[in-house]
Amino acid sequence: MSSYDDWERTFLEYFEQKSIAESIIILNEMKSSHRPSPNAKIKERAIDLIVQRIKNPRHMLKVCIDLIDSQTPTGREMASQLLPTIHTDFPIDVSSMLKDLCNDNNWEVREWAASGCGQILSQNFEGFYPTLKMWTQDDSAKVRRAVAISAKMASRARKPEWCSPLLSLMDDLIRDSDPYVRKNMGPFAIGDGTLRYYPEETIAHISQWATMPDIFARWNAAMSFSAAEGAKYPEIAEGILTQLSVDPISVVRRAVDSAVRQLQKRLPDFRLGVSFNDTK
Repeated sequence: MSSYDDWERTFLEYFEQKSIAESIIILNEMKSSHRPSPNAKIKERAIDLIVQRIKNPRHMLKVCIDLIDSQTPTGREMASQLLPTIHTDFPIDVSSMLKDLCNDNNWEVREWAASGCGQILSQNFEGFYPTLKMWTQDDSAKVRRAVAISAKMASRARKPEWCSPLLSLMDDLIRDSDPYVRKNMGPFAIGDGTLRYYPEETIAHISQWATMPDIFARWNAAMSFSAAEGAKYPEIAEGILTQLSVDPISVVRRAVDSAVRQLQKRLPDFRLGVSFNDTK
């Protein structure tokens, strides 16, 4: 008795005997009316089936190219997760294709692509880091944003030797004025990423960003404390946010207000201008 579901058998038949485009049609038959592709569980299973069958890196590269050329979000999302498996074999090709996918018009494809970049950085840090370092200066905000996501993912490893390079990526992006990058920096890549896994070093950087002339560096410093991790450092948050609460730029003051509201959800007694110990 086969251990495959009906759709898996049909998908494999089309994948092995027909074409990538036709195998994608099988997957897309399972998507809902309001989504451009099937759910993640189905796509992840299809990816696993491909990985189980293709051991030759050059064959996998061709599959990834065909998936991208299928002109479907499903194909591009799957390619984003298959490309990391051959990065060490074809670093230039894989990096170029992932960069294009990070810049895709479909936001879900961009999510899958950023995740693929994070996987490569976590698996081959020294090999992929220089590429991401260059991407911090890319003209596309979508590509720059992918760097922030990748750094957050890699920070989970808590490897001490990665701390300084990852925070260097944050330094490169901390002054980025594009909202798409900013919203994934302070509250996410920093507050829910490096602050969680490298707290001492990240706090030192946040303190520096809070005093920089750049508006968006100060905005990111404030928003770093809006994540749940910020509540672990109430005294530090109080000091930095109090300083920024009188910032001459309204966008920075609004970031402070937002961070304070989030902190008060977790620490009801949190107030600016008052030592947290004084409220206990």
